[in-house]
This record gives sequence, structure tokens and C-alpha cells, in this order.
Amino acid sequence: MRVAKWFMQHHPQGGKVAVIEGQPGVYAAGQRTRGFKETLDSAGKFTIVASVPANWSREQAFNAASTILQQHPDLIGFYANNDTMALGVVEAVRAQNKASQVAIFWH
Repeated sequence: MRVAKWFMQHHPQGGKVAVIEGQPGVYAAGQRTRGFKETLDSAGKFTIVASVPANWSREQAFNAASTILQQHPDLIGFYANNDTMALGVVEAVRAQNKASQVAIFWH
């Protein structure tokens, strides 16, 4: 998976990342999340601190990302299962002035 490999290349020391999932039980969401996690796990240097369903909702993604950022101020990135949820993550990252620290990717 390209996103996980980006983290491995740009953060060789590892770090904390979070996943904003689509709807639980939806095949595509599960596949996207699984591929990302498996690739990062293979590096052995990354911790997925949260993997939260946001049901394809920008607002739910914003709320989830806000909470994750408060709980993990040293987070280095998010992976969202779609662009709508990624927009919510972007808003949360900007609201907490972490745009220079936190990378955001989506499928």
C-alpha cells in the first residue's frame, strides 16, 4: 500500500498513526484498512493508536480526529478510507494547529 510505504519512507524512525474507517462491515473499508495496517506492521516501528469508524461522514471524522489528536499530541499521521472523511480530519488537524506535524492521506 502506497500510503503506508510513504510513512515508512518519510518517518523511518516510526511513530503514531491513526485510521479513520468507513462503515463497519463494508468490504471496501475493511480491505483498505487491513492493507494499510499490515504494511505498517511489517515495518515494526509504527503504532496504530486508533482505528475508528466514521461511517463515511465528514463530521464524525472531524470528531474522531479531534479526540485522537487530544489523546496523542505526538501523532504523525492519519489514513482515512475516503476523501469526505479526510476533509473532516483536515479540519481537526488545522483546528489544533498540527498541519506541519500530521500527514493526512485517504483512499
